[in-house]
Amino acid sequence: MNSRVGPYTFKIFRQDVEEVFMTSLLDIKQVPQPLPIGRLDYRDGPTWPSVAELAIPASWPSGLYLARAESTGSAAATTIPFVVRTATPGSQAGILICIPDTTYEAYKCWGGRSLYGFRSSIAPGSQLQT
Repeated sequence: MNSRVGPYTFKIFRQDVEEVFMTSLLDIKQVPQPLPIGRLDYRDGPTWPSVAELAIPASWPSGLYLARAESTGSAAATTIPFVVRTATPGSQAGILICIPDTTYEAYKCWGGRSLYGFRSSIAPGSQLQT
């Protein structure tokens, strides 16, 4: 995640009946722009430098979590879902959480294209930076 509108924070919530605030990563600095987007980054992810890390404490229960990136500027917040799994599989409730990562990846046009040619914002055969 990077911002063109200044520093930002991540607020981490556990999804329960209501969102439960867990922690935050404060004052994350932006990286100099623009960062290159390689030809296959839409599929493989970029090789950009890490700007922050979060070590999940052992005390956090398994479940669905939301990382909400909020800019100090005027941009809208972006929410990134992720799942925390128990250290001992099968030791907690037998409920399956499924996040459709493939669906998110398939229909977004990050990096100049989606996984579907008809949803791509670049012409077939065009070259992105490599």
